This record gives sequence, structure tokens and C-alpha cells, in this order.
Amino acid sequence: MDQPTRTLADQIDRLARRHRAPESFVESVRSSFARRGISLAEDAGPYLPILEETFARQLQVAAATARSRAGLQRLEENFRRLAEGWRRQLEQLREVRASLEEQRARLEANTRLLREGAARHGGAVPVRSARRPPLRGATGRGGGNVPRSFLPPDRLPVRMARARPCGYQEPLIV
Repeated sequence: MDQPTRTLADQIDRLARRHRAPESFVESVRSSFARRGISLAEDAGPYLPILEETFARQLQVAAATARSRAGLQRLEENFRRLAEGWRRQLEQLREVRASLEEQRARLEANTRLLREGAARHGGAVPVRSARRPPLRGATGRGGGNVPRSFLPPDRLPVRMARARPCGYQEPLIV
């Protein structure tokens, strides 16, 4: 039983459908035969192994290209996330810097006011001991009532009186 002869054109079309090859690739295969002077009406038998390998390799290249594109998309997304994280960190650092600058300015202003007040009243500027933390309220934010049992034995709770017109405040022992 003889199989019917298939032409190159028929085999190229069959392989293109089976491998879902793009039309541009199919046209390049056809034109490759035409450039060599081989008619597409010829028997495909001698060319069938190379045609099958060509279409199989094209399928592999297309799959590798798709994987590469997906990998590039993931990489772009990771870079976008990384850039967003760096932007957020930079913004947080700027906020911390601004807060520290504000605190430094307040501290300098308060120190200047204390020194000016002490100079006007002929007294020395009170200096806190580095060994003892300042008195704090029950919440740790300052200003609350502190039970005497929480204080060191040699410290008394102190509140500041209302400011005098000159800006100096005298401590009141509670």
C-alpha cells in the first residue's frame, strides 16, 4: 500500500497547525525553500525530518521566549516593589530627621531660656545628674502624678509653677 504523496506545502501546513506556529514563521519556511529553488509542489518525503525538527525547535524557542518574558515581568515587579520599599524608608528617614531637628531646636531654645533666666536671677543653671533619669509620669510621657514609693529616696516630686513674666519658673515641691 502506497501512501499518497504529500507535497511540501501540505506538510508545512500540517506541521504549522500541529505546532501552532505563527504565520510569519511558516512564511519564512516556505520562502527558504523558494530561495533554494525547491518547489513547494515537490514530494515532502526527503525534507520531512528536517521540517519536523524545524517546527519542533520553533516551538521550544517560543516556549523559552514566553518563560523569559514571564521572568522579566517578575523581575520588573520585584524592582518596582524594591523601589517602593526604598522610597518608603527614605520618607520615614526624612520624617525622623525632621523630628530630630525639631527636638534639637526645642532643646536649644529651652537651654537658652534656662541660661538667660538663671543669669537674670544670679543663680547657676541647674544640672541634672547623668546617673538619674528625669521624673516621669505614670505613663512614661512626663507630667503625671508619681507616687512617692516609685521615686528614689533622695528625690521629691516636683511640679513647675506658672511662668513668671520674665520666663523663669520656680519648682514647687509637692
